Formats: sequence, structure tokens, C-alpha cells
Amino acid sequence: MAITAQQIIDDVRQPLSDTGTRWTDAELLAALNTTIAEIADARPDASIVTTDLALAAGTKQSLPAGAAALVDVTRNTSGRAVRKTSVALLDAQRPTWHTDTAAVTKNYTYDPRTPRIFYVYPPAVAAASVEVKYRAAPTVLTAVDNAIPIDDTYRQLMVDGVLWRAYAKDAEYASSGTLAGIHKAAYEAGLGRKTAADTAAAPREAAEA
Repeated sequence: MAITAQQIIDDVRQPLSDTGTRWTDAELLAALNTTIAEIADARPDASIVTTDLALAAGTKQSLPAGAAALVDVTRNTSGRAVRKTSVALLDAQRPTWHTDTAAVTKNYTYDPRTPRIFYVYPPAVAAASVEVKYRAAPTVLTAVDNAIPIDDTYRQLMVDGVLWRAYAKDAEYASSGTLAGIHKAAYEAGLGRKTAADTAAAPREAAEA
């Protein structure tokens, strides 16, 4: 079960020794939204969604509402794998590829300059579907009972990010300024460690024989 904003706020209130007198739920929720947005920008994998997508007839396809950018098109939902290719290759080898006969999707092409649009080949039959992975734009939290829209593994990063911003409110006091700096450093360092750890643990492609 996904954790809620309340759980993060509870984690934050313990070191703050505050029950809502100095830092309101609304303030901490705003700080949490800012922190989540930063994490999602720095780590696109924090909010990956895998789902089946019904295709429009033809080659041009759009991601659903709430999607920020395509990550991959893995397969037809009927089972056949889909491989990424380049638009330059399709244009060179099949100049008429946009108007070819519709069939089961074999390839897709994608330009990061238009992150919510991709193209498939052969042209899709209307209502055919493929499995896609995309980065979701994090949902803005509006209440403490809302579910956190990024992966739970970022819990400590969220806590440090909110604590940094909370202590910064009283940064004119030496102790709060120091604590703000400590949590900012922990937040930034933790984000870097998470990236390094995930890179090290990622599956390696087998060398070609």
C-alpha cells in the first residue's frame, strides 16, 4: 500500500517537536509537493507507470493525460515484442511508412522534444493496444490523506527535503539555520546515492558472442 502525505508529515514532526503550532499541515504539504516535484525531475524513474494503451488508427500516438514523457513501448498486448527504431531509418527505408497498410505494431520511434507523442510502424489498427512505460507527472497533494505519487523508496529523501524547508523558515536562528543546512545536504547527497546505487544494481546486457 502506498504511503500517504500524513505519514511523511508525521516523520517530519518528530524531529521538529511540533504538533502544528509552528509549522501547519498546509505548510508542510506545500514543502512536500515541492520536494516531490524536485525528486521526479531529478529521478524520472521515481514515477514510472506501466499500462496498456489503446492505439489510434495510423502511426501517430499520444500518451494518456497525466503522462509527462514516454519511457518505452515494450510489446503488443497480444504478445509480440516492439522494438525502438529511428525515424531516419524508417524515412530512408520506407518513405511511405505513414500510409502503409495497418498491421500489428513491430516498431516505434520517439523524439524527446515531443515527450508525449510517439509513432508506431506499421500503422496501427484502431483500438489495437500496446504496453507502454511512461513517466507520470506527480499528482499535486491537496490533503494529508493523499497517497504519495512517487515510489516509497524515496521516503527518507522526502523527509529530509521537507525538514530542510521547514527549518529554513527559522533560518535567522543559528540552530535552525544549521539544521536546515544539514538536511539540505542529506537530501542532495541521498539523491546522488540513490542514483549511484540504482545504476550499480541495474541489469547488465550480455556481451555479444
